[in-house]
Amino acid sequence: PGAEDARGTTRREVRPKHAASLILWRQGADGLPEILMGRRHRDMRFMPGVLVFPGGRVDRADHRAPALAPLPPETRAALELSSTPGLAHALGCAAARELHEEAGLTLGEWRDGVLHADLGCMEYLCRAITPPKRPIRFHARFLIAPAERARGSIHGSG
Repeated sequence: PGAEDARGTTRREVRPKHAASLILWRQGADGLPEILMGRRHRDMRFMPGVLVFPGGRVDRADHRAPALAPLPPETRAALELSSTPGLAHALGCAAARELHEEAGLTLGEWRDGVLHADLGCMEYLCRAITPPKRPIRFHARFLIAPAERARGSIHGSG
């Protein structure tokens, strides 16, 4: 099925790409939780200027990426409600990779230039699918992890 654009032209519905976001949290000095977010550049094609959690689409390499520890059973089970076991692993690896790419933080260890993600500290929060009429769509899974498990200094991607 298709969707009509503003001119009434029918266009093919875009299939959502698998994606993962990682919400890092910590207890602030005042006892309230703090979470890591970034602002997307205003020139970005998808959601320009919006505050977001580090994340992005699953790459092919995420399916084969090594991990220090597997996803906790509860997290894996929740992810597998909308994915396969292999995709569940890839979603966790994508979340860790995107955290490093977007914020400069490492959740895991680097060995011979390869990130071995620490999936063992990730918990499943929720998922969201971009609405059907959008030209770019994602089936995003949101994972959460304690900030104390990440290493590095926060930096922006420019």
